[in-house]
Amino acid sequence: MKDKEILNVLENSHCYEGLPDRKEQQRLLKLLRFPALDAYYSWTVFVDNNLYYLRRIVLDQRSTILPRTYGSEIRLPKNEWEKIITVLQNIKIKPFLQNKGLVIDGIVYGVELGGIFPSCRLTWNTEPPEEWNEVKKWFDKTVAYFEKILPPCTLEYEN
Repeated sequence: MKDKEILNVLENSHCYEGLPDRKEQQRLLKLLRFPALDAYYSWTVFVDNNLYYLRRIVLDQRSTILPRTYGSEIRLPKNEWEKIITVLQNIKIKPFLQNKGLVIDGIVYGVELGGIFPSCRLTWNTEPPEEWNEVKKWFDKTVAYFEKILPPCTLEYEN
């Protein structure tokens, strides 16, 4: 599987085989973590008929000759979604900072708001700029909460 195909599975979590189809415009939030030497993760929050859903897709490109993906989804309580998004929306950052240089074998992180046409997308490698530390803290706390409430990945597909 080529790099673009790998990223496509995670970028398009709304149509993951074996889970309910969602529409891109239902996507509210997407978090990405791509470690160079470990499995790739995406966590996505969707809204459908005023119900909130949390989906995790894991792509383990190390497991065999062919990469494997795993998916799971649960309902996310509306009040929890509102807490998560309120904290994120109240973080103040400087958006345009110089790249600190080349990162080899690091971790790429991403936070994206919105569906087909995201209103905002932030990415950083390994450690964010100092001015983005609040975003990184929010990311880590949110992922820890998501991992706490999500069931183990139960759906497996070879790609």
